[in-house]
Amino acid sequence: MIAVDTNVLLAAADRDEPRHGACAEILRRYRGELVVPAPVVAEASWMIEPRLGPAAEVRFVRAVANAELVVADLTGADYARCAELIDQYSDMAPRPGRRQRGDRVRGPGHSHRRYSQPPGLQRRPPPPHRRLRTVA
Repeated sequence: MIAVDTNVLLAAADRDEPRHGACAEILRRYRGELVVPAPVVAEASWMIEPRLGPAAEVRFVRAVANAELVVADLTGADYARCAELIDQYSDMAPRPGRRQRGDRVRGPGHSHRRYSQPPGLQRRPPPPHRRLRTVA
């Protein structure tokens, strides 16, 4: 079983993402359960539509409905741990009034975002709608 995060799902779906091939290959070849935390399902769905169009979002949600991805609901303890981590690292997350500090952390030329992208998955404006390719 492996946990799949939003960035892996987006890169696997979007052929223009730099890590598309690697992410699609992982999802295609892995024979165990692909577990997606419930908040990731909502986030990925929300991010797929502007990048790839409503038809791609429908295909993703149907893949979840058809149990192609195992959705893991979070428990109260999971949310409590999230709260601990948010509190512990709160000075790292740019918020209104903290923009200058966040810009210094990220450096010049980076846009203001609550969550930064991992290396290799650069955020760019959504391209025209494209078709979601099935990776399973």
